[in-house]
Amino acid sequence: MKLLVKEHNVAPEWKNDDDAEFLRGVVEELSFERHIHLNPEGNARAAEITFNKLKEHCDFCFYDGVHRNIVAGWGTGANLKHVIGGHYDGPPRSLGADDNASAIASICLLAKKLSDKKPQNLFLVAFNGEEEGLLGSTEFVERNRPLSGVILEMVGYFTQEPNTQTMPAGLPKFDVGDFLGIVGNRYSEGLGTKLVNLAKQIELDLPIKSLHIPLGLEDLMEGLSHTKRSDHYPFWAKRIPAVMLTDTSEFRNSNYHRMTDTPDTLNYPAMAQVVRLLESYATSLS
Repeated sequence: MKLLVKEHNVAPEWKNDDDAEFLRGVVEELSFERHIHLNPEGNARAAEITFNKLKEHCDFCFYDGVHRNIVAGWGTGANLKHVIGGHYDGPPRSLGADDNASAIASICLLAKKLSDKKPQNLFLVAFNGEEEGLLGSTEFVERNRPLSGVILEMVGYFTQEPNTQTMPAGLPKFDVGDFLGIVGNRYSEGLGTKLVNLAKQIELDLPIKSLHIPLGLEDLMEGLSHTKRSDHYPFWAKRIPAVMLTDTSEFRNSNYHRMTDTPDTLNYPAMAQVVRLLESYATSLS
C-alpha cells in the first residue's frame, strides 16, 4: 500500500532574526543531562526553567500529575483544550539540544507570541518522562482527555545538503533533510492536511512532508512502528486526533542520544519557521 504524503514545497532562505536568537538562548539554557530517573536534579532544573518561561507569558501555569507535566495557557483553564506540547526530559547521557530542548524552546517562543492573543482553548504542555516510555503524556491524556494534540519531537535539525536524510523501511524516501515531518494516523482527522494548508497560506519558509498512516498500519508494518515513539501516541491510543511534528530524529540527526546533541548543531532560523506554523495553527482553533 502506498502511503499518502502531502507536501509544502519551497526553497528555503533561512535568515537569522530575533526569534531565532530567542530559540538559541532557550536551547542553550536547557542543554544539560535531564533524564527523569538518571538525572533527577537536572530534570527538576529543566522543569523549573520551563515553568518560569511559560509562566511569564501565560495566565496560568501549573504542575499536573505525579510525573510533573507542566501545563500553561490563558483564561480559566477549566474547559477541554487542544494541546501543543513536547517533552522536557532528555535521554540518558545526552545534552538533548534537539531531543528535546528544541521543542521546549519552540513552545516558549509560541507562548510569547500568543501572549497578546490569549487563546482560551489551548494548553501548552511540557511532558516529563517521554524517554522512559511516554510516562507524562500517558498520564496527561488519561487525566485530561484533551480535544487534540500537536506534539513536537525534535524540531531543530535542518540542512540543505544532499544525502542527509534517510527514512524507515516502508516510508517514502527523501534525500535532503530540509523539511519538517508531520505524522498522523486514522484518528488525526485531517490535522496534517490543515497544517500543510496553513503553511501554504502563510508562505512558510520551510518545506513540509505530511504523512498520513491509514487503517492502523502503524501497528502492522515494522517501519511504521517508529511513528509511535513520542508523546502523540497516547493520544492515538485513546483515539484523540493528534500529529507529531519532527525533523525525523536519528534518520537525519546523527547526534541522536549522544553527548554531541549540542546547541551549535541546530538551525534556529528553520526552527523559527516551525513556531510561525504553530502560531498560525493556534490562532485558527475555535
